Amino acid sequence: MKNLSRDAEKRLSREVSAAVASFDSVLLSNVIHDRFTADDQLVHLAEASARLQYAVDTRRRELADDETAEQLDEQRSVLSHAIEQRARERLAELCELVVADAPTWDNHWDTMQIETAVAEARTWLRTNTNAAERADVQYGAALETKNLSTGKHAAGRGHGGSKENRQ
Repeated sequence: MKNLSRDAEKRLSREVSAAVASFDSVLLSNVIHDRFTADDQLVHLAEASARLQYAVDTRRRELADDETAEQLDEQRSVLSHAIEQRARERLAELCELVVADAPTWDNHWDTMQIETAVAEARTWLRTNTNAAERADVQYGAALETKNLSTGKHAAGRGHGGSKENRQ
């Protein structure tokens, strides 16, 4: 991870571990492990949280019972919530990536592994619609009816593979 404080790296590592552990598919877990932290917003939020925690700790150490430290600590909680939300949005993006692109990875994965990963990614998106909507990814019926041969979604949105692979 690029020039992050140790605390930010630890936070991101915990988020990655939790995300990977929530899936059974080896393919999907590998994609999450390898790409989860390749997200500027998530990295910036983790670093901001770590720096704010350092500021709170320093202020408490120097001023003991300080109202400003308490207010800053409340803001750190807001940042922590934002990290959790962004982590779920990132999962939605990566699930969409797997659904859209994994069928073309047959030179590295066998058909059963691909089908398992795609099914698990679709299920996650179907049950995590708020995160999918915030991340602007397809889910539910729109994703289920995606025509892999044309690259078009039933909702009419063209899809030339995942956003991540187009970068």
